Formats: sequence, C-alpha cells, structure tokens
Amino acid sequence: MRTHTHGFTLIELMVVISIIGLLASVIISSLNVARQKGRDGAIKQQIGQLRTLIELNYSEYGTYSQIQPYIWFQNPIDCSNSITTGNYANQAQLICLNLFKLNGNSPNNWLGPSYFLFLGNNVSNSNKYSISTFLPGKGKFYCLGSGGISSDTTGSSDTWINPGCMNNP
Repeated sequence: MRTHTHGFTLIELMVVISIIGLLASVIISSLNVARQKGRDGAIKQQIGQLRTLIELNYSEYGTYSQIQPYIWFQNPIDCSNSITTGNYANQAQLICLNLFKLNGNSPNNWLGPSYFLFLGNNVSNSNKYSISTFLPGKGKFYCLGSGGISSDTTGSSDTWINPGCMNNP
C-alpha cells in the first residue's frame, strides 16, 4: 500500500510568506534607523575634528582670532570661505565639505534645507567659540563649544543658550 504525503496547503504557505514579509519590514526599518544614527555620529565626529583643528590653531597663535566670526555655511561653496586663517585652513575646508556631504539636502525646521554649520566667536569673549550643525537623524541641532561641552537642541530660542551653543560655549 502506497502512502501519500501531502504538501502544504495554500493557507499555510500564505501564513508563512506573510510572517517572512512582516519580519523583513521590521528589519529594514531598524536598519534605516541605524543608518540615520550612524550618519549623525559621523557628523558629530566631524564637528569634533573641526574643534581639534581650531584648538591646534589656538595652541600655535594663543588666540581664537583666526576664526571667522559668525559664519553661516549655507552650501558647500561657502566652505571656500576660510573657517580659520591659520595653518589648518585646508583641513577645516575639507571637514566643512564632508559635513555637507553627510547632511545631504536634509530639511530642517529653522532656516530651510540649506543651513548646516554655524561657527562663531562669542563677541563678549574672543577666547570662546561654538560650532552648530543640523543632525538629520534626530531632527535637531548639535552644538559643540570651545569648552568641549555639547548639546542637542531643537533650533528654537534655546539654541543660543544650551551648553556648547553660541551664548554658552
């Protein structure tokens, strides 16, 4: 006597395929979040490198006066405006270009899709500065001050007073 083994029913196959599809969509969405966090981390690292260049410049000249005060970098062409007039101007320009590459055309809620980097000397104290940029993954701005303090901010009025930002470097 011959025994027939039956295959899977159509319902069973549809259930398995739908479970695989659900798992795939969860994995893809978590990969996108990880990619955004990675990009934000790379932006923060570039800002840290820019701070290091500024500090190297300070160690050579004893002042931050080589930093161009209150520069708004709105597109990559602005990177040709020297961030610093010291020995590290070329490296600072490359970092600026990398920041634009990492940010792409990410829109933000403050000045439109082109605002990414702010570098400024606090007018009342030329021994301090702040670097601010937009983090597309978080949808917030990141500030890093001359004291090494940093914070994420929404881009509203607290942008200027948060630790590491322009009025609190």
